[in-house]
Amino acid sequence: MKAFAELLDRLVLTPQRNAKIRLLVDYFHSAPDPSRGYALAAIAGTLSLNTVKPALIRDLLLERMDGVLFQYSYDYVGDLAETVSLAWEPPAEIAPEDIPLGEVVERLQKAGRSEVRSLVREMLDRLDTSGRFALLKLATGGLRIGVSARLAKQALAEMGSREVTEIETLWHGLEPPYRPLFLWLTGEGEMPVLKTPAIFHSVMLATAGAKASSMVSIRATTRPSGNGTVSASNSPMSAGSAVSTLAAVTRFPPPFPKSSRLPGLTASSTASFWSAERCAATAPPVRSPTCSRG
Repeated sequence: MKAFAELLDRLVLTPQRNAKIRLLVDYFHSAPDPSRGYALAAIAGTLSLNTVKPALIRDLLLERMDGVLFQYSYDYVGDLAETVSLAWEPPAEIAPEDIPLGEVVERLQKAGRSEVRSLVREMLDRLDTSGRFALLKLATGGLRIGVSARLAKQALAEMGSREVTEIETLWHGLEPPYRPLFLWLTGEGEMPVLKTPAIFHSVMLATAGAKASSMVSIRATTRPSGNGTVSASNSPMSAGSAVSTLAAVTRFPPPFPKSSRLPGLTASSTASFWSAERCAATAPPVRSPTCSRG
């Protein structure tokens, strides 16, 4: 937990994106399995430890601390995990020690409801202040270190000199602690094979209309005719011409003329008349009810 706690502290104090990636890459290279896999899952939000609740952590501290003093401390610090890690006083006969992150996660995952309380108390007694803070942040799932799942995948891609799209393609089919993934990235194993044949592909970004239309062979030229319909010819056309033609087809007619009011009509009635004429000019052969006059 000591290395993971140090990673969390440095990520919180590092605002630069590239520097965060470098910290993650260094940790993934140095940390052993399965600790680095569980750290990745915690950072990416795929690690679930539903047996540990904030109320349980608060009750454990209240066993050794006055309730009023805890409320004052909590109000001053503002974070439950930080408050408990600083205020927790282990027995004098227990010396602080380092517990591997993989052992912490696996013991918490296997513990039943009746065993969680004593297990968390034992770990808090054995860890130092930074280790307790990392444990509580890990158990409650609220790291808040300014690292997203996408940034963690980017760090994995740089670690193994891969494209981030390759990581995203495999990501949905892998589970913590991601041992096959790390073996592949470090060159110690083959690329993981998913159990399901379905492969995830990230959404492509939109491209310019003219650039996208140049990829398609446009064989028909559309142009408006006098009766409101659209005619087509079989002559080929370029992408630029196609865009210009489509723009001409979809162009609205000019606004109603700025002339004096029609005889016998008020100004508002004149405007309504010209609006109806404009709507009728752009309507298809089967006129919409909104385009009727009156």
